[in-house]
Amino acid sequence: MIKLKKINESILADVNELKLMNRFLMKYLQVQSLRLQEIEITKIITELMDNYRSIFSDRFTFTCNFSTSLPSLLADEEQLKEALAIIIDNAIDAAPEGGTVSITTAFHEMLTHKKKKNIISIEIEDNGCGISKDNLDKIFDPHYTNKKEGTGIGLAIAKRIVESHEGWIEVESKEKVGTKFALYLPVKNLP
Repeated sequence: MIKLKKINESILADVNELKLMNRFLMKYLQVQSLRLQEIEITKIITELMDNYRSIFSDRFTFTCNFSTSLPSLLADEEQLKEALAIIIDNAIDAAPEGGTVSITTAFHEMLTHKKKKNIISIEIEDNGCGISKDNLDKIFDPHYTNKKEGTGIGLAIAKRIVESHEGWIEVESKEKVGTKFALYLPVKNLP
């Protein structure tokens, strides 16, 4: 009887894990139209960071360095929040207890390495375990994960959201030092 109960619990755990993976996969595959509105990215980041501080302030340090000259963005606020939250969650998972997650914003009239004008950058950096060079090219692939209980869909969703705003993500990482995700979003003419 005890053996049957353990088998049943194991099956239920597997079913719940499959449900979670299915939910993330459906979210990844679903094409969502953007609900564009004028947003202040620093306001969104401040709200997110306040939430993270209220939950994790005893275990992590969160810092923000905002440019004072950021223009408004024409973007989907909820989707951008989701992309930022996914990357911040990954930073928290990678950072050691007592570690730091930092967010820096800037406005670039010209990004010479991409030949792009009027870009807002959002850098999310941690002092965690870093990502090996071998794995760096795989991190945005659906189902790739190094987490024991991860689905591997999160970063793929974040990338898709940023790209749907005609932006892009760049990643720098050094093992045992940390990782920096840089999100670049174009400033478009507001209505």
